[in-house]
Amino acid sequence: MLKNKWLPRVEKHILAGKEIQAGDRAIYPIIEVLVLAAGDGLLGFRLSPIALLIIEPGIEYAISLNGKQLALDEIYGMAPCLKDISHKQAG
Repeated sequence: MLKNKWLPRVEKHILAGKEIQAGDRAIYPIIEVLVLAAGDGLLGFRLSPIALLIIEPGIEYAISLNGKQLALDEIYGMAPCLKDISHKQAG
């Protein structure tokens, strides 16, 4: 099957936003980025916040922003860099 470089393609990325400090808490927004591209050009994109990872002394938890259940393992699966950050804060 031949691919036409001018047909739009959609790419999905999950990114961790910049750390927000609130007292002893570190809050990381988790953002879904959808990119619509064709050829070498960008046609558009959409940013959607999907969750917050909250790290407090002795506890970590995730809050879903879209109403779905969300486990910490899912957050770390979507944005593996957060697992490293979590271990640095704990140690």
